[in-house]
Amino acid sequence: MLKEEIKAAIKAPRGLEGNLDHLLAINQVRISFALGLPKINGEISWWASDWELRARGKERIIPDALYKIKWEASGEQSYALEVDNHTKSPRNFLKKILGYASLTYQHRGLYGVSDFLLLVVGKDPKWIERYRLALSRTRIGSRIWFATLEGVNERGAIAPIWKSVDGEKTLSLREVSFLPYGKETSGQENYTISAT
Repeated sequence: MLKEEIKAAIKAPRGLEGNLDHLLAINQVRISFALGLPKINGEISWWASDWELRARGKERIIPDALYKIKWEASGEQSYALEVDNHTKSPRNFLKKILGYASLTYQHRGLYGVSDFLLLVVGKDPKWIERYRLALSRTRIGSRIWFATLEGVNERGAIAPIWKSVDGEKTLSLREVSFLPYGKETSGQENYTISAT
């Protein structure tokens, strides 16, 4: 009887399990970046997780993480990370992407960061492909790249696992970071996030 009471007392609420899986997936991606970047002369110069961003103020769009990578002899690049652990509808995904796009076109930035690439990592390859195909039907998305969590875990986040919206390219993180994206990135970055 005491054993059953203990089990009942330590049972996690249902919502926590899904959230925990999501947090673990985000951490897997972050660890993959941290371990892989030094091999290609890069390092995370700062990282702000979603809970840290929420503490700084309410924005319409809150990424799972916002961070900057310093590339030795090549400059810096900012990134927003979306990790999809539980599948959503392509419609909801497009709604969130439109929110990101509106920030870019308004030159307002995301928590003060205006020149970022959006990296989308998903647990389910079929859903990631659905998202990519849904986005390919729009005229937005040149700065959005897709990968699977399996690809991150097996090959590393720096490997050529990042697929473009049009599906024509699969590039490494370094290649993705230094593509000539055009004048849509001309906004000046005024980041207000401290190093973590």
